[in-house]
Amino acid sequence: MKKQAIAMLLTLGMFTSTLTGVYHKQNSESTTGLVSVAAAEEVPTGSAITVEAPSAPKVTQIKGGTKRVKLYWEKVKNASGYYVYYSTSLNGTYTRAKTITDPAILKYVKKSLVQNTTYYFKISSYVVASDGTKVEGEKSSAYSAKTVAASATSKGAKTYSTLAKFKKSAAYKKFGILKKANYTKSFAIPGTKTANVAGFNNKKMIPQGACVAGAYMLISAFAKNGEDESVIYILSRSSKSYITTLVMPNKTKLNALAYDGENVWVTQGKKVSYFSYENISKAVAAGSAFTELAAFDGTYDIATTGAYMAYRDNILWVGEYHASLTTKMYGYELGKDASGKPTLTQKLYMTMPTKTHAVSFDDEGYMYVTRSSQVRSSLSGYMSHVKTFKPDFAAPTAKGCVKKGSSTKKVKMPPMAVGSMVYGQYLYTVFSGCKYTGCTYKVDRVIAVKRSLMQ
Repeated sequence: MKKQAIAMLLTLGMFTSTLTGVYHKQNSESTTGLVSVAAAEEVPTGSAITVEAPSAPKVTQIKGGTKRVKLYWEKVKNASGYYVYYSTSLNGTYTRAKTITDPAILKYVKKSLVQNTTYYFKISSYVVASDGTKVEGEKSSAYSAKTVAASATSKGAKTYSTLAKFKKSAAYKKFGILKKANYTKSFAIPGTKTANVAGFNNKKMIPQGACVAGAYMLISAFAKNGEDESVIYILSRSSKSYITTLVMPNKTKLNALAYDGENVWVTQGKKVSYFSYENISKAVAAGSAFTELAAFDGTYDIATTGAYMAYRDNILWVGEYHASLTTKMYGYELGKDASGKPTLTQKLYMTMPTKTHAVSFDDEGYMYVTRSSQVRSSLSGYMSHVKTFKPDFAAPTAKGCVKKGSSTKKVKMPPMAVGSMVYGQYLYTVFSGCKYTGCTYKVDRVIAVKRSLMQ
């Protein structure tokens, strides 16, 4: 019986009225896990519905933020949903805060709490019997968190507070390309000191991808400590100043970004998702520290793990990072179905070198391939540079292979070059080295270099 989530012992055709009793199993002394649900006076003996109550969920994380606490828990097999309870004392009365009817939802945020106060939470799961009644399992152990005000997302550079100090850094002295960069267009990476992720502090956000979208520049970041959702920092394209943060619907590592003129695309593992550019505009117009994206507009499976991505001429290019093998970057043609929803059709591919972290295209036909591995040159497999190619997009093979040709130039970069974007006459490179203590040559800025120097 215990191997089944729901065991129904029911004598059919013997009910004379609707069941009205619902009994929640919360007695830890029970050994069977079975709960009878019946209107006893109207159902003959032996015809009760007997349901095995589900086990208590295991809470994997609880964290306090600005007048809020969030919880994550593991999925309970065959659960129909979850109940979340909270209290201001460990052994006090627990009030039901939320009934979650979608068993795929494994997160809850309780808001409008009192600041600097410790709250206690318990979670239970329930199953729905054939007659629609909910049978609740035991509550989990109590988990606590204290509400703590989240700081504003940092705008300044993490390691070097001024440009003058950066120009005295080991990285600036070591790499000639940094001396040729335009520092009126270069800018500090937001959130490297601290990030406000939907009302929660996080000092472990790692910058990754980048793209230009309309009037804005976008930089993605994920939580290295796994505590919070991935984010997109929104900056003014003209002033390069940080405006606000768009918080993603999940924690999945957000590697790359691309913009097709209508939608913003993100890579998350072996999937790409998109949301309307309108969400960027609304987040800016809201004037808030952050905006939460409730859900992606669409998600698609792709042929490989999407470590980098770029858009060019109605093709969304997505490729995989591999430390020792060449890989394929796949080109997906964008279309629309009858409802106007985007479609992706894999049409092209290009063979890419090892350790590719980012790809960008310009309007002259050049492709900038950022390759990077390891935080310092003393480590095996270290690499960090940008190679430029001029692929033959006009003449793919019958199987859709686009020849990238020979590299026209190779430019050494500081360690941990992880993202890039082209705007105007400049290639902007994102570095994550400032977030790693072992990085020898830290760069805490997005560096703007004239494309002509990279060609």
